[in-house]
Amino acid sequence: MRVLRNVLFALIPAALLLGIFALGFLGEPENDPWLNASPLWGPGDPFFAVNPANAHNLADPVLIWRGRPDFEATYTYLVENHYRHNEYGFRDDPVAVPKPPDTIRVLDVGDSSTWGLNLPDRSATYSDQLQALLDARPDGPRYDVVNAGVVGYSSFQGLQLVRHWLDDLDADVVTVYLGNNDPAPGSVRDADRVAATTGPLQEILLHNRFYLLLNKAFLTLRASTIQKARIDLQGQPKNQSRADYYRTSVRVSPRSYEDNLREIVKLVRAEGARPILIKVPMNILWPLRVQPYAEQVLRPDRFWITVKIEPGYLVRQRAGRPACFQGPLEDHPYLCRISSFDLRKAHLPGRHELSRQAADPARSERERLWARHNAAVWRMADGDVAGARTEFEAVAEAAERCGCVEPKQLAWVHYNVGVTRLLQGEREAAFRALVRARATWPFAMSPDYSEAFDRVVRDLDVDWVDGQTLFRQADPEFGGSALIHDWVHPNRRGNAVLARGLAKRLEALEQAPGRP
Repeated sequence: MRVLRNVLFALIPAALLLGIFALGFLGEPENDPWLNASPLWGPGDPFFAVNPANAHNLADPVLIWRGRPDFEATYTYLVENHYRHNEYGFRDDPVAVPKPPDTIRVLDVGDSSTWGLNLPDRSATYSDQLQALLDARPDGPRYDVVNAGVVGYSSFQGLQLVRHWLDDLDADVVTVYLGNNDPAPGSVRDADRVAATTGPLQEILLHNRFYLLLNKAFLTLRASTIQKARIDLQGQPKNQSRADYYRTSVRVSPRSYEDNLREIVKLVRAEGARPILIKVPMNILWPLRVQPYAEQVLRPDRFWITVKIEPGYLVRQRAGRPACFQGPLEDHPYLCRISSFDLRKAHLPGRHELSRQAADPARSERERLWARHNAAVWRMADGDVAGARTEFEAVAEAAERCGCVEPKQLAWVHYNVGVTRLLQGEREAAFRALVRARATWPFAMSPDYSEAFDRVVRDLDVDWVDGQTLFRQADPEFGGSALIHDWVHPNRRGNAVLARGLAKRLEALEQAPGRP
């Protein structure tokens, strides 16, 4: 009897603890914004929210973040983006699971370009336009296109998403539109932000409130460790090489981008589905900043730029008004030319003072090139495009020869060469200079990532859609730039080009044995 009593006294506390722990599974703690607000994020991170209740993304130990399920809100970025997430946190309608019979499901994996950032009307996304094209066909199989784009995703996160959701969603085709966020500067590499790789047990525990509390405490401790090792991006040397930048600063390096794409293709094929890679179009005419307002690109200590955007440009353009208060860039829908008013407003040295500095032998070669280049920006603003082009090309050649201009600034010089060539009607020469600017210093989908993409397509013999070529063909005047309403996000017309390209690829797969 005493033994039985001892056993009961031992089991009762354990049973109580298990019962309390079981209560942690009630509700949906995995979707609680407070429990899933990552201490790894802070002010300056695009997914930081002072009030977690306003967060449109939730922290995730594997995906880093994911769309907040069953959530409707307005997210303001350049314009208001009203959206509604489904049960998976995707900007789409609820997904039928199991998949309806005789249906081909297309899963569109991507970043904010897939999600549809700055497209208030969801029907403008390439996923919705692709669905409309496929539905309009008089015959052929029935398709279900799922928009699985998540704002800010890199190829690393896209790989994790495929691992996490592919089996559940039972996709027959997986399209992949990734690469814009990989070269972005990050204080921590994406692969280092992941807390752990989940196994079957942890997959269950992630639905428990008490486990999530412990995990949050662990992440808080981990965040303090990471904070000490964060890269001080402002403290990077000005002459940092592109190789150094890839090694120390980017979220995902070109080599890792290539590895991630290869692994996505491998996983999709292992599930019996067909991968289609989309080569992300580059907006080569966009200045090498996310938001190149005049006050950002006209700094006293930098090589100045000849092109800008103006606040509210996208709202005005959509209302049928000019995007530029002053002169546009040769009828470009979004970009404006830097004016002499902008230069004077920024209190910058005048053209004659810069010409004097450019001829001063007491100054370093870098200082003389800086002054010569920026005097050419004044010349350009005053309407002398031919004279500015001559100076920009001479400065670019001299800077390449002396190696005295840091790559990040040299990219601006090549960019200005491209702009002046474009204004003189030499489009192909202009596009070469603009691509060279991207190759000199990475920005969004840079040439290094495009080359990595090409190797994956060639080596794995994978189906793909050449978004870069399609955009150039649809917009020969600006090299595809008019189809992208900011630095990376296609507008409705650009998404229509992508949708048509994907529809043609799917039709080709229908004709091939065993496809899709």
